[in-house]
Amino acid sequence: MSGATEQAPERTRGRQDGATGRRDERQGGGKQQQPDGEGQQQGPGDEGRQQEQGRPLAEWVSFGIAAAILLAVAGLVVYYWLAVPQGPTVLTAAPSGEIREVGGQFYVPFVVVNSGGNTAAGLRVVAELRAGGAVVERGEQVFNYLAGGERQEGTFVFRHDPRLGELTLGIGSYRRP
Repeated sequence: MSGATEQAPERTRGRQDGATGRRDERQGGGKQQQPDGEGQQQGPGDEGRQQEQGRPLAEWVSFGIAAAILLAVAGLVVYYWLAVPQGPTVLTAAPSGEIREVGGQFYVPFVVVNSGGNTAAGLRVVAELRAGGAVVERGEQVFNYLAGGERQEGTFVFRHDPRLGELTLGIGSYRRP
């Protein structure tokens, strides 16, 4: 290496006019314009040229998938709005099967149904077994959530045979979520 340092030619923005010696300092992002249009690089403002050529297949596929998802969600909202009953919460509880005895205990299956439109939360189902006019046993079950049109099943367990007394099932309480 020699003691003299070589300096790289200075790069400047714009183009120098050979006739006048003046520099053209227009904003262009540093790209040089060719008079015949060849050798041009694509810059941020050249997006319109791509769109003139048409959209690529991948864009059309993506658009189709997104449109299908949007239509499916809108369709489900409309279906839910039309098909699901609207109105107050209407709850019923009733025995749903045969009482069975296992190990001295009596299992009473039941179903609770919300035939209304609103949701019930913290739903309490109460069962009372009466014999001779007095309550012999009492049971309670809590369902966290029961939407409109939904049904849930459960089972009460008694020590006394419900077939020998009077069994009543009912809704104790619920709250709106």
